[in-house]
Amino acid sequence: MKSIKKINYFKNLVSLVSCFFVAIFILLNFASQAQDRRRDLNYYSILSKKVDNNIHLENFGHKKGIVETCYWDEQWRKSNILLVMDSILIRNVETRIDVRCNGLEVKYKGEIKAIPCYRVNFVQFIDNDDVFITENILKSSQKGFYKVMLDDKNMLLCGSEIEIVKANYNIALGVGNKHDMMVRKEKFFIYSQNGILIRMELSKGKMRKQFRDKPLLYDYLRENKTNPRDKVQLVKFIKFINKNNVDLILQ
Repeated sequence: MKSIKKINYFKNLVSLVSCFFVAIFILLNFASQAQDRRRDLNYYSILSKKVDNNIHLENFGHKKGIVETCYWDEQWRKSNILLVMDSILIRNVETRIDVRCNGLEVKYKGEIKAIPCYRVNFVQFIDNDDVFITENILKSSQKGFYKVMLDDKNMLLCGSEIEIVKANYNIALGVGNKHDMMVRKEKFFIYSQNGILIRMELSKGKMRKQFRDKPLLYDYLRENKTNPRDKVQLVKFIKFINKNNVDLILQ
C-alpha cells in the first residue's frame, strides 16, 4: 500500500514539475515575442534594404477615381516607406494616407499608386520625422496607420477612423449641410511593453474607469483632470506610466 502511495506521489510530483516548466516556456516565449516587436519599433530602418530607386512601385496598381476620400493630411509630403515585402525601403517619394481606404497613396511617374496598409510596415515623413506604423509592426488585427506620439517602453499611438455626419440642411432657414460629410476622428492607443494594444476611452469618466484596477493611474487621472482628447496631457500620462513601471495588463 505504501509502495502505491509512493508511486502516486512521484507521479504527481513529476506532473507538477512538468506543468511548471511548460508554464515557464510559455511565459518566456510570450516575452520573447514582445521583445521582438519592441526591437522592430526601436529603429525601423535597420531592418530595411537601402534602395535608391523606386521600381518596386511598379508592382502596385494605380489609384482609381474615388469621389469620397478622407486623408490624414490632404497635402502631399515627401516620405520614406518600408514595405513588408523583403523589407524594401523606398525613399523620398510623395505620399499621403487615405484613412477611409486604410491605404497609402504614392505619386509615381505621373500616376498615383495605391498601397494597402497590410503591404506597409511604416511611413516616415521627411519634413518633420513623423512616423506612422501599421498593424504589421503591432501584430494587431486592427488595421490602419498609427502615428507614433511617444516612443518609449509603453508607447502612445494616434489612429484615425471615418465618421459619416448626416446632412442636416434646413430649407426654411437655409442653413446646414445639404450632403452627408465624412469627418476624420482621432483615437488613441497605448502599445504596452508586453505587446498589447490598448484603445483609450475618449471621455474623462470612462478613461478613469478604464484604469480603476490601477490605483496609481486612477488617482493620477482624477487629480490631474486629464483630458483624453488632449495629446500633450496624454503624453504626460504615458510618461508617468513609464516612470513608475506600471504593468498595463488591464482586468
